[in-house]
Amino acid sequence: MSFTSEKEIKREKKQDTYECISIKFVYRLIKFGHCFCGSASDTLQESLKKKCWSYFHSYHLARLEELQMHLENEGWALCPVRDTFRAQQLVVSEA
Repeated sequence: MSFTSEKEIKREKKQDTYECISIKFVYRLIKFGHCFCGSASDTLQESLKKKCWSYFHSYHLARLEELQMHLENEGWALCPVRDTFRAQQLVVSEA
């Protein structure tokens, strides 16, 4: 069984931060363009929206493919538990 390393978690957080910054930057550019030329630049906004959706769609698919690979290649075995066991009884330790 493999666990996500701290390094991988930090990398994921950085990537999420970069994506958030990128989206904010795009909206800031749109506002700047509107102030600078007085136009809402609908064509540019629509193009940016399509590119963003395309990016998120491909990113999502790549993560799903990665998850599928892990689920298919991970060693799975039944774990004997009591009939009275409930998932809420699991304790998560913060190490």
